Amino acid sequence: MKHIKLILSIFVLSISILSFSQKKGAEPVIDPKKMAEANTLISKAISEKSSEKKNDMLRKATELFREMKMSKEGATIIGDAFYANGDMKNAVKWYSKGDKADKLDNLEKIGETYLENALEMEEGKEKEKEIKNALKFLSKKHGAPEANRIVGNKYFDMGESGYPQAISYFQVAGYKEGIMLIADKYKSSGNLDKAAEVYGVAGTREAFEKAGNMYYDRGQYIKAMEFYRQGGVIEGYMKYASELKKAGKIPQANIVYNIISDTLKSRGKIEDMRDVAVEAEREKNYELASLLYNKLDDQDLSKKYYAYSQLMKMEIVEARKVFQDMGRDDLVSSIDNNISTLTNLQQYDLVLRELEKNVPKLGEIEDPSGKGVKYDPRDIKLREQFYANPMNVKSISETVYKIGKEFQGFKEDNDIKTLVKERFLIHKPVKRLLNPETFKNNIEPAKVTSADIVF
Repeated sequence: MKHIKLILSIFVLSISILSFSQKKGAEPVIDPKKMAEANTLISKAISEKSSEKKNDMLRKATELFREMKMSKEGATIIGDAFYANGDMKNAVKWYSKGDKADKLDNLEKIGETYLENALEMEEGKEKEKEIKNALKFLSKKHGAPEANRIVGNKYFDMGESGYPQAISYFQVAGYKEGIMLIADKYKSSGNLDKAAEVYGVAGTREAFEKAGNMYYDRGQYIKAMEFYRQGGVIEGYMKYASELKKAGKIPQANIVYNIISDTLKSRGKIEDMRDVAVEAEREKNYELASLLYNKLDDQDLSKKYYAYSQLMKMEIVEARKVFQDMGRDDLVSSIDNNISTLTNLQQYDLVLRELEKNVPKLGEIEDPSGKGVKYDPRDIKLREQFYANPMNVKSISETVYKIGKEFQGFKEDNDIKTLVKERFLIHKPVKRLLNPETFKNNIEPAKVTSADIVF
């Protein structure tokens, strides 16, 4: 065994000498007898129990190396001997005395050994100590962030059981790509909640967008919005607002657009914010348009669309007040001239909204297939029964026809008339039973069916 160690030592020595000579220009004087004696002393010192005798042997070996002008190479050889024997503490001591060019590589080797040993241990203080040592020596060569990444990679390679530890080390390393990779792995395995949690740990815009999209695709919009909010993912909010609009949930959509506009403004994207306002105006979402133009400090447009929104709510007095403040005497006069018609339409609008409130609401339940949510079949049946009731068909249709008749009493064809028309066209029974342009009967009263009065 000693003979084998001797051969290995001489091999390592020859490499060290070559490296040293090239770097320093030194000329070692190799004496085979002294070399053999030094290796024998090192071999005996490694297994010696007495510290005094061990140190004496190592002192003699280093003296032999010094005589051969190989002090640093000799220190490395001694370090290798301790390393091979599993004595990391003494290996570090002797490597530190070796050539600087080799020192960092040798300390890295020490760190890797501590790490391999740690990974074979059960959880506990001893394992923590080994990991700490691994990080200490790996950091000598690579720096602390990279050392933590190396340790994290080892845990990552262990598979899902090692992911929690890998995440912890990746966090210290600032290695967000590694954390994202783990989140992607959880997602691929179907553990979506864990994937979302880890995306949150990564904390990048891309990570929050991925988590948000994951919940969005499952129909869990509230959770999706939370991740979009954390990542400032405007596209996610826009997507959600669009879905709300399609579902006719305009007030909820306006809340989302309000968040979008605040985010755009905070980023200095004023033109993008104006585009949202223009889109709201185009879609006749005057309440939102007023709010957005106010944030854009365009008070004229903000007041105009506020007045429009009030008319759309049939808040006649408030709309008149705003028009008066704006100096729109023409529209103030039009309201005054048509106050009787507007008042009657206001009452019919109230009746129609009350009738709509009586319609059984559709509750949502989890889709058994796992694809988001769906309407509760029991609620669907109740709605069908409501609309099939002849009394409800009569009440809704008669109210709509009264609206159409009263509408013919307008004395001017201007913004007031147009806005009131837009208000009533929100109600689907109005759109079906009356002509959308003239508000004259589109379906004769005797031919009305339950399908015509569905809100």
